[in-house]
Amino acid sequence: MSAEPAGPGPGDSRSAGEFLVGLDIGGSHTRGILFHGGTPVREARAGSANVQNVPAEQAHACLRSVLSQLHAAPGTPVVAGSGGVDTAHDAARLAGLIRSAGCLGPSASVTAVHDTRLILAAGAHTSGIALIAGTGSVAWGVDTSGREVRAGGWGYLLGDEGSGYWIGREAVRRVLRRSQQPAAGNAGEALTRVVLDVLIGDVG
Repeated sequence: MSAEPAGPGPGDSRSAGEFLVGLDIGGSHTRGILFHGGTPVREARAGSANVQNVPAEQAHACLRSVLSQLHAAPGTPVVAGSGGVDTAHDAARLAGLIRSAGCLGPSASVTAVHDTRLILAAGAHTSGIALIAGTGSVAWGVDTSGREVRAGGWGYLLGDEGSGYWIGREAVRRVLRRSQQPAAGNAGEALTRVVLDVLIGDVG
């Protein structure tokens, strides 16, 4: 992706209306892209800014890092998708966090939506089913009449079946159960060996 021509630099708002910042806020990472006329011209990454997973201070710092790397001009509109945006209050909270983290100014237009909505929009679809299975998991669908249905997306404490976190946790749980059942013999030995190798490697 070309870093130049990257459009307006800090303090240059003459053509901010031609630009758009897109943010994809996941459970592990935050990705930002600066678009000019629909074409991506600059990209940035940082840690997770999802306030369901990290403290607000950490989310603020990650958003500030991404926005500063993008060098968007004051007034550049933002569209952000994040897990946990389930209500109007959630959306307003995230929008406020984004405004406070960057140099876009208090009047910048910030639209915050649940991250599943980004998937259909990225494919230029207005109806369909979007499925996310990353750090967390969720499915969301909308039909041609606008009726919406969602399944999952409740976070690692209550669900997120099939997510990366869930798979890792279930692997560890299986190993722990097996360690308390000597009669199991060699069943699950390969999985146990892999999990222990990973854990011991991380500790070391």
